[in-house]
Amino acid sequence: MSFRFLHVADFHLDSPFRARKEEGLDWQEALRHSFEAAVDLVLAEALHAMVVAGDLFDSENLSLATQHFLYRQLERLSAAGIPFFYVTGNHDAGPKLSRLRLRLASLPHVHVVAERKPVTLTVKDRQGQAVGILTGMGHETPYEGDDWIRGFPPAGREPLPAVAVMHAAVENLGSHPHGRYAPCRREELEALGYDYVALGHIHQRQEISRTPAIWYCGNPQGRDPSEWGEKGGLLVEIPQRGAPPQVTFRPLHRWRFERVRLAGAFADALQLKDALQKELARHPGSKDTWLLRVELAGPSPLASTLAREDERRALERELALDLGLASLELDADGLYPAVSWEKLLERGPGPLREAMAIIAELEEGDHLWPSLNLAPLAGFAGSAEEALPYLRSLLEGMREELAAYFQGGSR
Repeated sequence: MSFRFLHVADFHLDSPFRARKEEGLDWQEALRHSFEAAVDLVLAEALHAMVVAGDLFDSENLSLATQHFLYRQLERLSAAGIPFFYVTGNHDAGPKLSRLRLRLASLPHVHVVAERKPVTLTVKDRQGQAVGILTGMGHETPYEGDDWIRGFPPAGREPLPAVAVMHAAVENLGSHPHGRYAPCRREELEALGYDYVALGHIHQRQEISRTPAIWYCGNPQGRDPSEWGEKGGLLVEIPQRGAPPQVTFRPLHRWRFERVRLAGAFADALQLKDALQKELARHPGSKDTWLLRVELAGPSPLASTLAREDERRALERELALDLGLASLELDADGLYPAVSWEKLLERGPGPLREAMAIIAELEEGDHLWPSLNLAPLAGFAGSAEEALPYLRSLLEGMREELAAYFQGGSR
């Protein structure tokens, strides 16, 4: 008999959202919605277990309402006899909310792993037949180091599908926007010999290895525009020990961050709306859960208008309503005025011609940048070498901006 379970992680319950606050959107409800949707899925599919690979909550400052909500949801799983197997991560490590975890663990079939001591659970179906083995290890502190992975045991010899559950940063992936906690290498995970490794910590869903199967499920609800796209969990089915798992993504999000980039000389709001409609037509289905960020770039007569917040916000509301979106944000930083700076230069020498000459020199090579020391003025905290690509990007549209300024139409 196959072993079927839901792999989820990084709910970050009660986390503050790092996005623009939208009227009528309850962010904390969105996080709770994703957890309830996960429980609904486990029950509807009659899965053998729900597996949480760390960061169930964001910090020790969990509201009483969320604590009560969490307990009620786990009661539903407990009543159905479905194991809830949860290992702690860097956000919910060790002593954080230990009293709550003890209360949760008092429920039948709820297993909380909050220490570096590995815990193994044999999962049984409703008839009492063993179908799979879960092994997990938690974070005792928020900053587990290089030696953390060395305490994780290899898979046993039992003839049942074997699953490892952990919250860790696989270093082969490159840089980690979420920090270097419990670092490990892909080869170390592969050598453990499990049929499936359920990872948490990285919020982008991705397959690390096919044989054996190693996955980050991503977070079930994006918290800012950088966490865009569908969010949810992975429904995993392992036919038998040593067989490749079947992994299927299942959406769980309440709100879905998305982004599009539009470049063009939009003469008015109607042209902008038409361009957006064409772009959104590439994505069939309802978009009433979308929180869309539109990145505008290039020369446009709308540049000066959209630079004014009141004008921009009013247009955002109208477009969101017309396009059936939950929210729309216009990022107009890449727009610049549609003016002909070449014609202005025909007027003869002057400060505009001198400024254009400096821009041309900066575009031709990198030798002038160090002497200007512009990185601090641009608010860039990195080294001069790291700042160079960013500074060069600021030249985009600068000629048009200067020309508009000299014409009296600058933003």
